[in-house]
Amino acid sequence: MAFTNFATGAGLTQAAGAFTPEDLGKLVDVAVQADSVAARTITQARTDKDLVRYPKLVSFPEVAHYTELAEIALADPNTDEVLVPIYRTAGAHRTSRELAEDSTPDTAEMVASVLVNQIIRSVDAAYLGETTPNGPSGLLSTAYTPVDTGASLSNLDAFIDAKFAAEANGGKLTSWIMRPAVANSILKLKKLGTGSNESLLSYNDAGDLVIAGLPVITSAQVDEATMFWGVSKARNVLVTRTGTSVERSTESAFRNYALDIMANYRYGIGFLHEEANVRGYAVA
Repeated sequence: MAFTNFATGAGLTQAAGAFTPEDLGKLVDVAVQADSVAARTITQARTDKDLVRYPKLVSFPEVAHYTELAEIALADPNTDEVLVPIYRTAGAHRTSRELAEDSTPDTAEMVASVLVNQIIRSVDAAYLGETTPNGPSGLLSTAYTPVDTGASLSNLDAFIDAKFAAEANGGKLTSWIMRPAVANSILKLKKLGTGSNESLLSYNDAGDLVIAGLPVITSAQVDEATMFWGVSKARNVLVTRTGTSVERSTESAFRNYALDIMANYRYGIGFLHEEANVRGYAVA
C-alpha cells in the first residue's frame, strides 16, 4: 500500500496496484483488534466534564450492641475520592486526493477504520500498562492484590487463589485477562499429569474459554511478566467524554491537493478499589 509520504516524497508518483480500480475482495484487517479489552472488562460511564470524582468509602462507621434506652454513640464513615481526569488519544494520516478518489477499495475509509482500531489499541495499552505519557495510568501502577503463579502455570490453583484473594479485599472478579500464548498453554493442560489426552478446560457453548467460572479475554498488550489479571468490573470504570470521531479535511493541505484524516477519542480510566483487582505473576 503506497500512501503518499510528504516528508520523503515516497508514493507521489503512483499508487499500489491493490488500490487501482479492479474487482477486489473485502479487506481483511488482521493487525488490530475489533473492540476494546477495557470496554469489555470494566464499567462504562459517560461525562461532559474534564474531570470526574468518584467518592470512595474507606471504612464503615462503627456499630455496637446497646441496652434498652442507652444512648447510641455517633460514628462517621471514613471516606476518600478517586479522581478520573479525561485524556485524548488521536491519530492522523495525510494522503493524496488522487489516491483517495481513484482507489478501490476506498482508501480513506480504510485509513479511518485503521485509525479507530489503533485508538482502541492505545486505550487498552494504557489500561493494561503502567504509565502513559499524556494519558492515564494503568493496572500495573495500582495497588493490586498479588498472587504468586511461579514461573509457569501447571494447574488452576492460582486462579482459585485469585478469586478468594479478591473477595478478601472487598472485590468480586468478573473476568480474566491474559496474553494469547498464556491462554493457549492453559487450554492444553490435561486432567491427569500422565496418561491422559483429555483437556482440563474447554470452550463453552458461546465459544469462550472459561476458568473458575469466569470468561477469559486475551490481549497481546498484557506485559510479559504478568500471567493473568483478575478484574472486578464494579470496581473499575472507563469514562468516555466524547466517543471516537473521524474527521476529514481537504483545507488543511489545500496546496498539496491532499486529504487529511483524523480520529479522536477522549476518555479516562479510574480504579475505584485497586485491591479488588488481582495480578497473577511470579512474585519471588
